[in-house]
Amino acid sequence: ARLAPPQGARGDWIPPATQTVRTSPEIVAAFTHTLCVSYMADIASALGRTAAASSYKSRLASNRAAFDAHFWNGDRYDRPGSQAAQVFALQVGAVPPARLNATLASLLASFGPAASPHLDLGIFGTTFVFDVLRGNDMDDVGLRVLNETTYPSLGKMVEEGATTLWESWEGNRTHQVASRNHIMFGGGVNRFL
Repeated sequence: ARLAPPQGARGDWIPPATQTVRTSPEIVAAFTHTLCVSYMADIASALGRTAAASSYKSRLASNRAAFDAHFWNGDRYDRPGSQAAQVFALQVGAVPPARLNATLASLLASFGPAASPHLDLGIFGTTFVFDVLRGNDMDDVGLRVLNETTYPSLGKMVEEGATTLWESWEGNRTHQVASRNHIMFGGGVNRFL
């Protein structure tokens, strides 16, 4: 049975208007919970709290297994298999070795043509996509994504004269639908660079 998404869940916040494969609020909630458990395991270890660290690491292993069991649909994560869903599974380490190549192939295909790769993500997916690319020796893909200047892309914001990151993929230098000074899409890019 599918889990009910949390009340008020929005999914991968502010994806491009052209997004064809939506990310379910359910997988965003499972991802953020699992990510928080991984952070707690790291914090407990850093503080020398071995019993707490062990407990969080055990919970993390359970979360990863449950994430994989619940969201793997036979050839990618989630239904219908958004770009963000693949990023989430890879970022939290939920992808078993036997599925790694298939998940990476699904992620790469979701960017579109290699000569003009596009992000099809909102804030959560964009925050972690560059970590996933870097962690899987795909810096070349990350650099091609960053050099893209057509919508939707960070390069499009630059082409439109942006001097800060925008809150949304939408807009241009004369019309903006959201904030023109927002860190929405910047965290993962900064780490990648």
